[in-house]
Amino acid sequence: MKTGELGKTYQDGEAIIRQGEPGDRMYVIQSGCAAVIAQIGGKEIHIANLNAGDIFGEMALFDKEVRSATVRAVGEARLLSIDRKGFLRRVNEDPSLAYRILQQMSARLRKMNTEISQLKREVRAVLRERRAFKERRTIDRRRSTQQEADSEKRASKDRRDRNERRKRYSSLADF
Repeated sequence: MKTGELGKTYQDGEAIIRQGEPGDRMYVIQSGCAAVIAQIGGKEIHIANLNAGDIFGEMALFDKEVRSATVRAVGEARLLSIDRKGFLRRVNEDPSLAYRILQQMSARLRKMNTEISQLKREVRAVLRERRAFKERRTIDRRRSTQQEADSEKRASKDRRDRNERRKRYSSLADF
C-alpha cells in the first residue's frame, strides 16, 4: 500500500469476501472491477460485475447473516472497507451516505425483480412446451397403438382370406 492511500489492493482473481463466511463490513470499489459469484449446487454462477464507485457487502452491516456470495477482484482492484461502527459514524456525519447506499440497494433489488420476472416467464414457457410435448407424445402413442391394432386386424383378415383361398383351391384340386 502506498503512503497516504486508504484501502487495500487486491490482485486478479483474489477473493475479497467469500460466500458462507460471516461478514462485519462493507466495501467500496475505489478503482478496478470485481465479480460477484455464488456457489449453487456445486457450480459457480456469475451474478454481477462491479465497478469503481460500487459498494458490496453492505447487508453485513444490517444483519448478522453469512455472506451470500463470493466477490473476486477482476484485474487489480483497490477497495476501501468500512465496518459497522465506522459506517454508523460516517452516516451520523453525512446522512446522505445512507441514502446513497439505499439507492444502490434499491437499484439492485429492481434489477433482481426484473431478472426474476424474466426467469419466471421463461420457466412457464418451458413448462408449456413440455406439457405440449407430453400431450403430443401421448397422442402419438395412442395413434401408434391404434395403427398397430388396425395393422394386426388387417394381417389377421389377410391370414383368414389366404386360408379360405387355400381351402377353396385345395377343394378344387380334389376334383
